[in-house]
Amino acid sequence: MQSVRNNTYFSGSQLSIRDICLFMHYEMIEISPITEFLKQEFNCSTDTVINWRHYLREVFVEWAADLNCGKLGGPGRTVEIYELMVSKRKINRGKLKDGQWVLVAFERDAKKLYIKPIENKTKEDLLGILQDKIEDGTTVISSYSCLEDEDFRLIEVNHSICFVKGHTKQVDNISKYARKDLGYLASFVFKAHYPNYQDRFHNFLTKIAKLYETQQTEEQASNVNAGS
Repeated sequence: MQSVRNNTYFSGSQLSIRDICLFMHYEMIEISPITEFLKQEFNCSTDTVINWRHYLREVFVEWAADLNCGKLGGPGRTVEIYELMVSKRKINRGKLKDGQWVLVAFERDAKKLYIKPIENKTKEDLLGILQDKIEDGTTVISSYSCLEDEDFRLIEVNHSICFVKGHTKQVDNISKYARKDLGYLASFVFKAHYPNYQDRFHNFLTKIAKLYETQQTEEQASNVNAGS
């Protein structure tokens, strides 16, 4: 007999659907310290809590990947640009894939985030973001070694963009989590975007539904083509 969990976000877990929804609830209201609380609340291991929080962050990342944030920065504003790899995921659907590299532009003060999947990690990827997504007059923090190239110098002069190396102690302290974990960053922006708990929960579930709806539509189309 086919389980109601099959091909849903709840598949492959020993936790009940009720407990998974409660996990979501506690994540949205930002209880702290959340790991110890969840271990006691659900009588589960640290690994279970870490894994499920990782699964929740995958949804935040897919939400952020679809976010239309417009341009970032401007005079007196700072945008941080990172190169990150998408880690192994429970949700094998959406825009991003396991092991895929992405460029991330993050404007902390405005809580704005832009994610661009990349293939070959070339300087042209960074140039594209600077030209298309960054406002003139922005201070850009990045650890890219190619910032000394002539193309970047032209952008610096023509668009009044100031480049700051991303390995300074000050930047490390501010962004130590963001530079390592795309899910952490996407979670931060999602919760800032929806400060109201009910809005968070509604939009989180809506994103899950869209992810699995897309997958089911693709599978149905594939079955039709195979039978024709």
